[in-house]
Amino acid sequence: MDEAGGLSRPGRLESCRGQGVRGVTGVGPRFFIDRAVRSERIGRGGFLIIHELARMRTQIVDRITITLSISLWLIAACMEEKDGERQMGNDLSQIHITESWKVLNLQTGTTNAIVRINEGLSSIKGHPSLSNRIGIAMPLPPEISMDDLNSIEDFLFDSSEASNNRFIIAVIITAPEFREFVLYLNDPSDAIKVIENMKRKYPKWQFQYYVKSDPNWEGYSEFLR
Repeated sequence: MDEAGGLSRPGRLESCRGQGVRGVTGVGPRFFIDRAVRSERIGRGGFLIIHELARMRTQIVDRITITLSISLWLIAACMEEKDGERQMGNDLSQIHITESWKVLNLQTGTTNAIVRINEGLSSIKGHPSLSNRIGIAMPLPPEISMDDLNSIEDFLFDSSEASNNRFIIAVIITAPEFREFVLYLNDPSDAIKVIENMKRKYPKWQFQYYVKSDPNWEGYSEFLR
């Protein structure tokens, strides 16, 4: 059975840096108007001067109003985004993960690989509590069977569910000589626990891994098409 047909889990084939707007400040024209009115030497052009100052006052008030409106809008937008970030990072067990796996054929030189990517994770891509990537690779010796591979895969999925999404499986790559699982998690120490558990449960097989900071999920995004 080829790789695409031997899936163990059908359906699994997958600041606002609000720049502070400075308010317009300055001395309002009322000071000058009052001073002119109080003056005993207004002269023939006095009323024109008062009229012009009043017009300037109206323009400045309008500008201040617009500036304050923009400032309040930016503050509200920043608070809303920050609140969204706090809600997003509160409890990983509350994340709703959609299983929507897509199968891709990847060719590099003369090597063909089958890539399974959970496109359903695109809704939580870049989650602040899943900012580290771990790649778990295992060589595929001639004696390994599809049942062995399915058992290891099921173990990882079961471990992910049991962890309340402390780590999630995003991509599975299968080439003739290896299989690699790409996971996302927050605490790198959790990655070590996953590897140690796999080694204890499957001592017959070898596992290699790396952990890398990937807050933008670049290792996931490169397979999105």
